[in-house]
Amino acid sequence: MDNSKIEEALARLFIKEDQRIVFWNDPDQEFAITLSLLNLPEGVGILRLDNVGALEAKIRIERDDLDGRYLLYSPTEEPDYEADWLLDIRLYSRSFRAGRASILLDELGLANQHLRDHIAARRKFFDSKQRLQKLKEIVESNDTDVDMDRKMIAVVLKADHAEWFNMVCTLFHGFTVGENGNDLDLNSPPDAWLQVEKFELDGAFWQVIKNLFGYAEENPSLKNLLVRLLVTDFAHHLKTGLPDSLAHLVLPPSGQSNAVVCLAQ
Repeated sequence: MDNSKIEEALARLFIKEDQRIVFWNDPDQEFAITLSLLNLPEGVGILRLDNVGALEAKIRIERDDLDGRYLLYSPTEEPDYEADWLLDIRLYSRSFRAGRASILLDELGLANQHLRDHIAARRKFFDSKQRLQKLKEIVESNDTDVDMDRKMIAVVLKADHAEWFNMVCTLFHGFTVGENGNDLDLNSPPDAWLQVEKFELDGAFWQVIKNLFGYAEENPSLKNLLVRLLVTDFAHHLKTGLPDSLAHLVLPPSGQSNAVVCLAQ
């Protein structure tokens, strides 16, 4: 990652978030040499914990320079709580990592540091500044990995809301706006769905569909899902029993009410 991206991320922490102390653990020592070349915000000093002892750093931060802002760099892993002499300072400060996923985590304002690996696995999605900006508009700091996948899918689908029923209906509407104009071709997935697959979000989509509608197939498809939703809704409103030729298409009882509500959107 180039220095400008690191500088932007650190500036965001020190200036926008008004952090006084930021810890940077760099166990691979990727930035040990270039650290001194970084253009940090005015007034921010660097304390290298491999050169300055923990006690000396603690005295400087909490006694000698109470208003000073510092980037505490260490070329090692973050220590365990019981071995961390600076734990009390770390707990009221922020941690920084220079990997792309870590930069995105900070840029999105996400509080859950465990999302770093999840974001890294979705790296294709973040190749577009436009998608990133759209996601930033709907992300909340306490979002989970499931929330993130839902919102990324909403961005890809250009759905009105990051809500599953709305997103499912948006996908089905895509069948009518393909190359054939108003011709409905259920055998050709909408372009938006191809994007969902491209960004490897289809697995997350089908897992939620299973939870919502009880739809679980070895080889799921939008066409088959739509047919089963329609048959389930038809059965719900039908006063008599379904023909045997359709009965097997009805979704499990656990998902029938959701199917009816979804198609009523």
